[in-house]
Amino acid sequence: MGVKSLSRSITWKLARRIVSSLFFLMTCLSVWFILPQQLSNQILNIQLGQATIRLTTGLAGWTIVAIITLVVIIVGFGRIYCSTICPLGFLQDISIWLGKILGIKRDYEIEKIKRLKILRISILAITVLLFVAGSAFATGLLEPFSIFSRLLFFLRMLFQRSVSGSVMPMMFIAVTTLAIVLPAIKHGRFFCSWICPVGTMLWGFSILSLFKFRIDQSACNHCNKCLANCKAGAISKQTKLIDQALCVGCFNCLSVCNQQAVKIIPEKNVNKCERIVDENEKAGITENRRKFLRQFSSALFVMSIPLSVIGSSEWQGIQSGKVQLLPVFPLGAMNVERFKSKCTGCMLCAQRCPSKIIIPSIGSIDGSPILPVLNFKDNYCLENCVVCSQVCPTGALQEVRVEEKNNTKMASLKLDLTACQIVAEGLECAICAEICPLHAIEMQRIPDQKYPVPVVNQNLCNGCGKCLFRCPVKKREDIFQFTA
Repeated sequence: MGVKSLSRSITWKLARRIVSSLFFLMTCLSVWFILPQQLSNQILNIQLGQATIRLTTGLAGWTIVAIITLVVIIVGFGRIYCSTICPLGFLQDISIWLGKILGIKRDYEIEKIKRLKILRISILAITVLLFVAGSAFATGLLEPFSIFSRLLFFLRMLFQRSVSGSVMPMMFIAVTTLAIVLPAIKHGRFFCSWICPVGTMLWGFSILSLFKFRIDQSACNHCNKCLANCKAGAISKQTKLIDQALCVGCFNCLSVCNQQAVKIIPEKNVNKCERIVDENEKAGITENRRKFLRQFSSALFVMSIPLSVIGSSEWQGIQSGKVQLLPVFPLGAMNVERFKSKCTGCMLCAQRCPSKIIIPSIGSIDGSPILPVLNFKDNYCLENCVVCSQVCPTGALQEVRVEEKNNTKMASLKLDLTACQIVAEGLECAICAEICPLHAIEMQRIPDQKYPVPVVNQNLCNGCGKCLFRCPVKKREDIFQFTA
């Protein structure tokens, strides 16, 4: 391999690393909202999983630009999105790099995990079917950007020493992230290749990509450098073929090949590069397509039975009957069932909330494992704040303008006056009525009470929680009961 060719290969790899590092940095700054909101929204909209879900809520603005950009990338180079744009993939690359430094022997050759192909098809089928059935459980559990965004939320809370909510959601965030990142030290991008539904979806489209990584069998000297440096385990040791379903376009193989055997070529020129194995590979691709269709159809059929039960009205009734007080979701959730079917629990709304009242909560089978809920114990929803509804990348929270907030109901309020100091202790108090920004609480006289008691006007109350936050009673949550 000439010096010029080697330099060109290294340049490709270096360019990919620079681009992926920039994307990672800008994504972190966007999630933490250090960048301007308009720029942050543009960067976050290009995350494939979020953009795909947003398609189901309607196309608007930068969503269209993001989808067009992603289509161009996928059609051009297949799964290069995974190695360049996806932040969770970048984290796994860091783990792979640490594994090299620590001298940990890697073990992710393609021959050892071919049997897992049915797994990734099944996971994608389950994810899609649950989503169609109205459940975001699998989507929230496995969507890569949501996992990464939750990790940044967790790290920010630790750094600020203000971990909100119960310990269980935080433990869930930490454990699920470590379960993906740590195995990458030894097994490379195992999650990307065999579990991630976004990666599997890209695998289906990678067949259509115009440019692909190929190994020229006539130039290959079987040094196995490409195999040792492939982070996705996409190269077969026996046949020296690159599995396009696994290849993430990291350019590692291209940069280490001294024989110039690894090439990026247009699909129409495959015959010129791989004359020896051309017919065998074509047959293999055809068979892979057939297997994909058979496995996907089988998974759809098997999953349709339990999902029909999960999506039934009877099941929903059983689920809702388990909890007397439903959790209150952020501004813009509107219809609760719609919100739970779209939300992936990325916690961007919580990161942006200036009053820090949005906390993670462990969800259920009909929603993401992690759902953002409102906690009025330490603060309330500020009168003119609507940012949580403006930053949702999936459209689960519908955008609300400031002038619309007073008429947008977040929760219904019910008063249980048995714990109120007016009733329980015979003390005069009207704080909740005085501080209500919408004048939704009125003081009225009732029989057997010395002082007027608060009464809620449901037509005016939007569930901001200011009354609960300002109430002087120690167990004020017993008085002000908010429901979705």
